[in-house]
Amino acid sequence: MTPKEKADEIYNGFDMIIYTDQDHYSQVKSCSLLAVDGILLAIDWHEYEYPNEQFEYWHEVRTEIENL
Repeated sequence: MTPKEKADEIYNGFDMIIYTDQDHYSQVKSCSLLAVDGILLAIDWHEYEYPNEQFEYWHEVRTEIENL
Protein backbone atom coordinates (compact mmCIF):
# COMPACT_ATOMS: atom_id res chain seq x y z
CA MET A 1 0.00 0.00 0.00
CA THR A 2 1.38 3.41 -0.91
CA PRO A 3 1.59 6.21 1.69
CA LYS A 4 -1.24 8.01 -0.14
CA GLU A 5 -3.47 4.93 -0.03
CA LYS A 6 -2.72 4.44 3.68
CA ALA A 7 -3.49 8.10 4.39
CA ASP A 8 -6.80 7.77 2.56
CA GLU A 9 -7.63 4.58 4.48
CA ILE A 10 -6.99 6.23 7.85
CA TYR A 11 -8.88 9.39 6.89
CA ASN A 12 -11.85 7.45 5.55
CA GLY A 13 -11.96 5.27 8.65
CA PHE A 14 -12.29 8.27 10.95
CA ASP A 15 -14.64 10.02 8.54
CA MET A 16 -17.00 7.03 8.60
CA ILE A 17 -17.05 7.01 12.41
CA ILE A 18 -17.65 10.73 12.83
CA TYR A 19 -20.53 10.96 10.36
CA THR A 20 -22.59 8.21 11.91
CA ASP A 21 -25.33 8.81 14.47
CA GLN A 22 -23.19 7.66 17.39
CA ASP A 23 -22.93 9.67 20.58
CA HIS A 24 -19.62 11.24 21.63
CA TYR A 25 -18.65 8.29 23.84
CA SER A 26 -19.12 5.80 21.02
CA GLN A 27 -17.18 7.98 18.58
CA VAL A 28 -14.22 8.26 20.94
CA LYS A 29 -14.25 4.51 21.57
CA SER A 30 -14.49 3.71 17.85
CA CYS A 31 -11.64 6.09 16.98
CA SER A 32 -9.49 4.61 19.75
CA LEU A 33 -10.11 1.07 18.48
CA LEU A 34 -9.30 2.13 14.92
CA ALA A 35 -6.00 3.62 16.06
CA VAL A 36 -5.02 0.51 18.03
CA ASP A 37 -6.01 -1.74 15.12
CA GLY A 38 -3.61 0.25 12.93
CA ILE A 39 -0.82 -0.27 15.44
CA LEU A 40 -1.53 -4.00 15.65
CA LEU A 41 -1.40 -4.29 11.86
CA ALA A 42 1.92 -2.42 11.77
CA ILE A 43 3.65 -4.80 14.19
CA ASP A 44 5.76 -7.28 12.25
CA TRP A 45 4.68 -10.47 13.99
CA HIS A 46 4.10 -14.06 13.00
CA GLU A 47 2.41 -16.79 15.04
CA TYR A 48 5.60 -18.81 15.21
CA GLU A 49 7.30 -15.88 17.01
CA TYR A 50 5.10 -16.15 20.08
CA PRO A 51 5.27 -14.38 22.42
CA ASN A 52 5.63 -10.90 20.95
CA GLU A 53 5.56 -8.37 23.78
CA GLN A 54 4.50 -5.44 21.59
CA PHE A 55 1.67 -7.37 19.99
CA GLU A 56 0.45 -8.71 23.34
CA TYR A 57 0.60 -5.24 24.92
CA TRP A 58 -1.44 -3.58 22.18
CA HIS A 59 -3.90 -6.48 22.08
CA GLU A 60 -4.48 -5.96 25.81
CA VAL A 61 -4.90 -2.21 25.24
CA ARG A 62 -7.56 -2.99 22.63
CA THR A 63 -9.37 -5.31 25.04
CA GLU A 64 -9.34 -2.61 27.73
CA ILE A 65 -10.81 -0.06 25.31
CA GLU A 66 -13.55 -2.53 24.37
CA ASN A 67 -14.38 -2.86 28.08
CA LEU A 68 -14.76 0.89 28.62
